[in-house]
Amino acid sequence: DDDDLIDEIDAYLGPASIRETVARTPLLIGFVTSLFLRKRPASETKVDLYEHIFAMIDEETTPRKAGFAEIGTEVRSAVLNHLGWSAVSDQTASRDSMKKRCAKRLATELGVSRLLASKIAGKAITYWEEAGMIEPLSSGDVTLLAFIHKSCAEYAAARHLASLDEA
Repeated sequence: DDDDLIDEIDAYLGPASIRETVARTPLLIGFVTSLFLRKRPASETKVDLYEHIFAMIDEETTPRKAGFAEIGTEVRSAVLNHLGWSAVSDQTASRDSMKKRCAKRLATELGVSRLLASKIAGKAITYWEEAGMIEPLSSGDVTLLAFIHKSCAEYAAARHLASLDEA
C-alpha cells in the first residue's frame, strides 16, 4: 500500500545529508528516483550518491553509434573526469581545447600516440554526449561542453584530482 511505499522510499533516502543534497534540484530527485526504481543500493554519503548516479548512467547507456566497445569503462571515466576538471577550472574552454587537453593526458597515461589518444578522447566524449552526461553548446563557430548539472561536473573534477594523488 501507499504507506509501505512511503516508508520504503523514506528508508532508501537515508541520512539527512543525502536528503538535503537531493532536495536541491529536480534533476537529482529524478536520479534518485531512477536509482530506487532500478533497485540500486541506497547511498550513505554524497560520494556514494554520485558514484551510483555515474555508474547507472554509464551502465545503462546504449550508444547509437558503433565503436565504443574498444573504450573501456576506466578510460571513459578518466575522460569524463578530465572533462569535469576542464569544465570547472575553465568554464569558457571550447570542446576542441578540452579534447586536446584530455588527449594529451591520455597519451601519457596510456602510452599511446597523441593521434590515437585524440581518437579515443573523441569517442569517449561522444559516448558521454549520447549518455546525456554532457552536452555540446554552440554559439557561432565555438562549441563548449556542459555537464547536465554543475554538481556532476564538480564531482567528476574531484575524481580527476583524486586520480592525480594516485599517480
